[in-house]
Amino acid sequence: MASSMTNGPPSIAEENDQDHTISSSSINFGSSETLDQVLNLTDVGAMTRLLHECTAYQRNFDLQLETLLSQRTDLEKHLSNLQKSALVLEIVKADADHLRPRRPGQRQGQGARPRPVQRPFDPR
Repeated sequence: MASSMTNGPPSIAEENDQDHTISSSSINFGSSETLDQVLNLTDVGAMTRLLHECTAYQRNFDLQLETLLSQRTDLEKHLSNLQKSALVLEIVKADADHLRPRRPGQRQGQGARPRPVQRPFDPR
């Protein structure tokens, strides 16, 4: 700590103190604070450790992304089925509205109007 008062290079103890500020539990890759800490690193061992942690983080991130992307096809199939079901339900609702008895004094066409039929979603 005494050498921090002078303008000389930091001591090994000071470098170790600085390196401990970047621990694997506190690393938030992509933040400006982490970038500042990385730019101020001087110990090769700490740089190597951080590189390995970053690589592990990226691999984990890639696996999570791959998992999400693998679900896309199933989700698109489910969405397509839901849209087909929605179309069928619209037709059933329109038929039910048509078959519903009118109240006295109600003219034809004053009941609930069916919503316009929407086209199915095309993910292309």
